[in-house]
Amino acid sequence: MRFNRQQQEAIQTIDRNIALVAGAGTGKTAVLTERFITLLKKGTLPKNRALSSIAAITFTEKAADEMKKRIQDRLQTEQTHLPLRGQHDFRISTIHGFCARILRDDPAGAGVDPLFTVLEEAEAQKMLTGAMTEAYARLVIDADEGMLIRHAWHAHNAFLSDAVQLYHRLRAGAADRERVHKNSTAYPGYAKERDSCLKDKLLQYLKTAGKNQKLYKFLTENGGETEITQSKESRLKLVSLLVQADPFGTAKGVAEIKDMVYHCAADSETEFKQAGDFLFALLAEAGRIYTADKKRKAGLDYDDLQEKALCRLRDPEALRAWQDEIRYLMVDECQDINDMQKEIFYALCTKEKPLDRNNLFVVGDPRQSIYGFRYARAELFEQLQKDVTDSGGAVLSMSTNYRCSPEIISYVNGVFRPYFPKLEELQAGGDAKHVCIEWCAGEDKESITPEADAARVCDKVAELLHNGEAPNDIGLLFRSSARMHLYENELKRAGIPCVNLSSKSFWNRQEVLDLLAAVLVATNSADTVWWLAFLRSPFAGVSDRELLSWNAYGDNWEERLIGAKYKAKKAEAVLARIREYRERLRLDSLPCLVTDLRREYDVYCAAEPDAERRLANLDALLAWLYDRQEQDNPAPEQLAEDWLWHTGVEEEEAEQADTEGGAVTLMTIHKAKGLEKRVIFLVGIDANTSGFSDAFLYDENRVYIKGSAGHALAGKRQRQREEEEERRILYVALTRAKESLYLTSHTGKNQSFYKTLKEAGYDPAGLPAMHTQKPAAMPQRKARVHVKPVRFTFPNPPLQTRAFSASQWMQFLSCKRAWYLQYKLFIHADPPTVSVLPDEEAINTDYRLAGHKKGSLFHALAEAPDDVDPESQIHALARRYGVEPSAKEIAQLKTWLHHVRTYPFQGQTAHEQDFDWERNGFLWTGSVDLVEDGPVFRIYDFKTNQKKAGLTKYIPQMQLYALAMRALTGRVPEAVLWWLPGNEQIPVDVSDAALQKAEEQMDAFTSYVTRQTDWAAYPCTESCPAYCRSKNLCDALSE
Repeated sequence: MRFNRQQQEAIQTIDRNIALVAGAGTGKTAVLTERFITLLKKGTLPKNRALSSIAAITFTEKAADEMKKRIQDRLQTEQTHLPLRGQHDFRISTIHGFCARILRDDPAGAGVDPLFTVLEEAEAQKMLTGAMTEAYARLVIDADEGMLIRHAWHAHNAFLSDAVQLYHRLRAGAADRERVHKNSTAYPGYAKERDSCLKDKLLQYLKTAGKNQKLYKFLTENGGETEITQSKESRLKLVSLLVQADPFGTAKGVAEIKDMVYHCAADSETEFKQAGDFLFALLAEAGRIYTADKKRKAGLDYDDLQEKALCRLRDPEALRAWQDEIRYLMVDECQDINDMQKEIFYALCTKEKPLDRNNLFVVGDPRQSIYGFRYARAELFEQLQKDVTDSGGAVLSMSTNYRCSPEIISYVNGVFRPYFPKLEELQAGGDAKHVCIEWCAGEDKESITPEADAARVCDKVAELLHNGEAPNDIGLLFRSSARMHLYENELKRAGIPCVNLSSKSFWNRQEVLDLLAAVLVATNSADTVWWLAFLRSPFAGVSDRELLSWNAYGDNWEERLIGAKYKAKKAEAVLARIREYRERLRLDSLPCLVTDLRREYDVYCAAEPDAERRLANLDALLAWLYDRQEQDNPAPEQLAEDWLWHTGVEEEEAEQADTEGGAVTLMTIHKAKGLEKRVIFLVGIDANTSGFSDAFLYDENRVYIKGSAGHALAGKRQRQREEEEERRILYVALTRAKESLYLTSHTGKNQSFYKTLKEAGYDPAGLPAMHTQKPAAMPQRKARVHVKPVRFTFPNPPLQTRAFSASQWMQFLSCKRAWYLQYKLFIHADPPTVSVLPDEEAINTDYRLAGHKKGSLFHALAEAPDDVDPESQIHALARRYGVEPSAKEIAQLKTWLHHVRTYPFQGQTAHEQDFDWERNGFLWTGSVDLVEDGPVFRIYDFKTNQKKAGLTKYIPQMQLYALAMRALTGRVPEAVLWWLPGNEQIPVDVSDAALQKAEEQMDAFTSYVTRQTDWAAYPCTESCPAYCRSKNLCDALSE
């Protein structure tokens, strides 16, 4: 291989420290390999252990293996004087592998178990989270509850997740925890801002001070919150304001109000010191529990490897021995190291002054530092370059890019020139080619969605393949894996080979497999492996010991459960659950069963640190299942088989990727580091992925608790670091493309990568638009049916079920045609293309949640315990719909929730009470929003409609609920429609006469739909709204 001048200088300079700034695609792997060979030829090395005297640290094990292979290939073809023996003694590994080797070399000196194992990252994270939870449970008993509430640390799931991140960050930064604790709780800024947060704390206290209607009106309707916010930061002023307003009625006197204000205004110096002491006590206690758990398993996590290796190297004798062992040290990807790793490298390269051994060679690119979430610090590489120069070494650069076409290099240089003005720009090392850089976005709001984008990208990929592009020359890059499954499904549906290189395929994530196991058992499709998967899943919860004891009761697991049920209550309970699943499938579709399973899994996930991600995956799964059900209406067994097929394609995909032509690759940008493709689709450049928790921030050896002095400034610095890293991630993504680059849109908003490009003067909307000519020869993916204005002839299917829901009856009363399409033919049509919307919220930019989604979100919110922070819960629930709620929506939902939580109920209440009621041979199902059982037996149905006028249509539904309650409990409840926007309760007539009329209507409904099979018997209502989802199809049927 011929090397250019810059590369030659990096390879041949071996007598001093070198910091090499290597731009994207400049051949640094080849340089590292060649320099290793040069050291073997020309370096000062002991003859009997030349290979082991050179240590090379890579970022991944894959990179280490590739480097070893290249060197071995070279050694086999080089002259005989090069060392061919001892090739097993390569010191080429990741930093964790290198540290493990230091510890295993002298476990007694390092103070570790000689047979220690390295814990997998996921296992270690789970253990630490468990330790943090246990520590919190121990410490919270004696903690000041007011302090926890004021800092929102009582909602412990989110707080503990933040605490785990802080624990990692302190370790990765090699921080002295006691020193950080002291810095965080005893610095002068607290005393200066003694009352700076008084108003905020007082408002937070008042809002959580219990159910008080007068206080609530004072804060929300009478301008109390504004008065407090605009008042002076004075304790006496606030006491006077509250006494004059008298929001508590006569319950609190002046002295009590004064005590309350002074309690909220306890010196910030004391308040935040108390909070800081609690936080650091939690970290210390969790650390003790976590260390004990690791010791029992003889395990070390990745941070342990580095901490203990560094500790070992601080021993003068051990350091001297390792410095004798390692004559030269090379470190790749040095822009992504953390403080502890930097200290390890410096220890190996320093005798008296920093780096005075002149044996360090580091490679990095400040533009490609993208691992801040793993506590890497980009500024460390800059410090390292300065120290290399101070030691008499040199900072070299490589700027000739051999990967990308000149056009793409010019585009990248133009975009990042304002952001990296001090760094040398990339130079083109290849010839000009036929290159395209294009923008792919929908033409209107409805077509700017992730789903629509996935379809467009799939069509373009199909065209490229038809025109001769090899599948493995095409890559789809994602900022995160959240939407990756949409594109994977589209490609597979079109018959395009693809492989997902994210951490785990969507279909093989644990939560998806747990639900699949239950479905396969319910459909009698499970083999032994899937039976075991179900029995050990959260739905059955059977232990290994129980499985072993039941094994003798039959030849398969269903027989074993039947045999064991007489001796084991657990087996009887599992059988009952399976029967319940199968009965559910007999009465309804498979997606409906999975919806029920999803609700159960919600409870199981609640305490897990990654609960939000798991539940988002299950929501995506449900969307796919309902989509498949709507398209083809398959039998449950067939749909389960389709689902199972997706889980088994991963191995086939991997084999396919290794064959000629391979497969289209889907991966996150972080996973794409070091890879390249002829064609790159950078997907969803306007999707918002930024944001960080600011309950407490670690910055400059201090922890800043929210509300304390310095927190705002620390947050500003953190946001700036995140914005800088976002730019670097974009740089990595763009430089993966060799010839063609397509940028696509998810939201149409000026945010994320789109904003970066636009601010640099390269608005993606100014690029040529991506056009697609789908080739006729390519397999066509299954798509939703788009209704055309022609007459349709439908079969007249018999009734599929003798079960009805309240929703079905409501739909029938509203429009027989819509009921026929939805419940007889199972056609859920797309909404009409006309811009007619049901209410003013849909066209108001202050509202982002569709009406029905907002209603569903509120129902979930109302079920949450009172101690759960409403705002964080709103954000978490809304993210499942892929929407970030607006400030007005959050305020609206919180107001509705306050209506419910502060209402003076007279008895016990229960949310979301499902019922099954058999009547005249038909099964009626429904779910009552809220049941109040006390002196008054009352049922409520929450309504979030913006307009009160249309609520009368829900009266039959409430009468059905009342009939069901009467049949199931023997008592007739009062029935109320609770209109939340106006906080008005509307009584529903449940007199004997009204209920008798409702029963007659129900009988007429069941009789009609079981006898009438012709679609003509189901006319469209005369008052059909323009926004009806069935409008297009209904219009076509009527022609």
